[in-house]
Amino acid sequence: MCNAATGEAQRATPSYPQATAEMLRTRHTCGQMVRAEQKRLAGLSVIEELCDGANADLTSFERVTLLIGESVLRDWGRSVDIEIPRIAILSSGIWQLRDAIREITQMEPVRWMPPLRQPEFGCVAGWGLKRTARRARALANKSDVAFLALEDGFIRSIHPGPDNLPVSLVVDRTGVHYDATAASDLEGLIAASAANTDAARLKRAAKGLDLLRSSSISKYNHAPRQSERELDLDSRGRHCRVLVVDQTRGDSSIAYGLASPETFNEMLRTAQAENPSAEILVKLHPEVVSGRKQGHFTGLKDARLKLIDHDVNPWSLIEIVDKVYVVTSQLGFEAVMARKHVVCFGAPFYAGWGLTDDRQTVERRKARPTLEQLFAAVYFDYSRYVSPDTKRETTFEEAVAWIASERRRFWDASALPSPSQLVDVGAVRTRRFACRTHRFINI
Repeated sequence: MCNAATGEAQRATPSYPQATAEMLRTRHTCGQMVRAEQKRLAGLSVIEELCDGANADLTSFERVTLLIGESVLRDWGRSVDIEIPRIAILSSGIWQLRDAIREITQMEPVRWMPPLRQPEFGCVAGWGLKRTARRARALANKSDVAFLALEDGFIRSIHPGPDNLPVSLVVDRTGVHYDATAASDLEGLIAASAANTDAARLKRAAKGLDLLRSSSISKYNHAPRQSERELDLDSRGRHCRVLVVDQTRGDSSIAYGLASPETFNEMLRTAQAENPSAEILVKLHPEVVSGRKQGHFTGLKDARLKLIDHDVNPWSLIEIVDKVYVVTSQLGFEAVMARKHVVCFGAPFYAGWGLTDDRQTVERRKARPTLEQLFAAVYFDYSRYVSPDTKRETTFEEAVAWIASERRRFWDASALPSPSQLVDVGAVRTRRFACRTHRFINI
């Protein structure tokens, strides 16, 4: 009797593995229900907040669609087959940016790798006008879909190079911003901004200009500010100081900016001829300094010139010069922000609008924006910002704050001695923050 009862109890009581499996199934089912209810309530709360009573107009419904599409429908689409536009990516480098691309385009990135992977898509993304983008453009043309040109934004990262994910990207459906031979979305945005006199927008732009300058934020942000003494410059009795800016060889913006490698020598000769009594500084590109790429002035030997061949924050140089010569470098735009006299030997995106001394002409650029209007078009309208921490789209101001914070952490972690005491023995990745750090030894 006791044996029978014991056997019955044993049969009624599930084993530990059976109980565990049942518990996990129950937890999984409950979790699905909770998540579904959370999504439903999130959607309803957005609608109630934005479409309250008589204030529910068309703009509100557009905002509802945007927000729900961002926070709810993307996840629902994966589980219930809601049709979400797909964007094909061919490049492995661009595929690393798929989270940011998904966020700023509201399209689902899919990897195109024939013959193994040939998913359906509604448009194709490629990197600017690089050779690697030709296959992407060809696929878009063959499939009769739009091509989106991606490029780094104007506030990129701490360090240059592919190991650092960009904080900002630009997406152009018409052309590419550095291609002066054809129209681009940026040109249209600048022309529209020149006609926009909204006081709040212009006030925000003025604050943005001051923010970049006071924070010394540039495209790359690893280099520290340096004084004239640290730069080994003598400020006593000088009449004028000129900055000539180098770029990397093969930079696409050179050829598409109506220039060539020979333009750099022409620029340097002209800077010397136009400023015979000036102290002339020649700044190498950060990727030339690191040895990753070649420049046009590498190994320059001229007693009349001061070669800046180490890492230094570009604002340190902009603030102490009177005139800046560039081909198509973004540093020229930062000098425009500082209201310096900027001479352009190519046709960068910021030239041709009446704010620079242009040695090339772009007939399409008829608008005459103020500095604040040009800044707003470039940094507010054209650039898109994604937080490396949250992978969500953010604002210009928040992106600048993130870069400034990460730069402080980088400097604190590196505890760099002076440049004369350093030997760079390689680069290592850290998990603490998404930037490249360097190991140094004292000599």
